[in-house]
Amino acid sequence: MEELEDFWVYIHPKVVELAKPRFDAGFFADSILVCLREANAILKAHVLARSNQELDGAQLMTAAFSVNNPIVQLADINTANGRSIQLGYMKIFEGSMIGIRNPKAHKNLNPDRTKTIHLLYNASFLFIKLQESGVLPAQ
Repeated sequence: MEELEDFWVYIHPKVVELAKPRFDAGFFADSILVCLREANAILKAHVLARSNQELDGAQLMTAAFSVNNPIVQLADINTANGRSIQLGYMKIFEGSMIGIRNPKAHKNLNPDRTKTIHLLYNASFLFIKLQESGVLPAQ
């Protein structure tokens, strides 16, 4: 079990801050949900400040990472490769909201410890991309 505790060293500091107390208390679903809510809130504020649009969830992710008119640009969308990268990350962010955040917010789901760790890695990756794009300041 000790090796499972070491996973926190690989997780983005914002996820550790938000999720670790909940995870350690056995609130696994909540530890995931709080991270995805925070990622959504950070992007929501960023998009609102730049576009005057108040969006949420998948619609927010689509607007933020749009290939045609991105508010958060992750790659050179003038190239096929860059458009693929932009679209791929848009889908990762959308999918995290649709397939992970929404079900946990609307129903009592109780993932086990191992599945929670995997989903926290996913949340951590979202925060890393937000940090790389300048949306989230370095921690």
